[in-house]
Amino acid sequence: MKTRPLCCFLTRCLSAGIETGEFEPVPVDETASLLVAYINGIIRYKAMNLGETNKMRQTAIDFCRRSLMNGNMNRYPLKTEEDKARKSQEQT
Repeated sequence: MKTRPLCCFLTRCLSAGIETGEFEPVPVDETASLLVAYINGIIRYKAMNLGETNKMRQTAIDFCRRSLMNGNMNRYPLKTEEDKARKSQEQT
């Protein structure tokens, strides 16, 4: 997998999201590299048949949402049961 085009794409997405206010201000290049590492890790995990990746994939997405969309989470609800339970606990 060639990661450079993916990293450039993610950099553009992050920059656009920060500019529109959807994303929290983050170091764009470093965050894009981190996202590529997440993606590569999940792909390798699946390729090596180390276990279920669907929950891992959704957990990674929810983690990124929490990290990037601090003030906008109500617009994009969490998906995993653990995150729903955690959010419910926080509200009580």
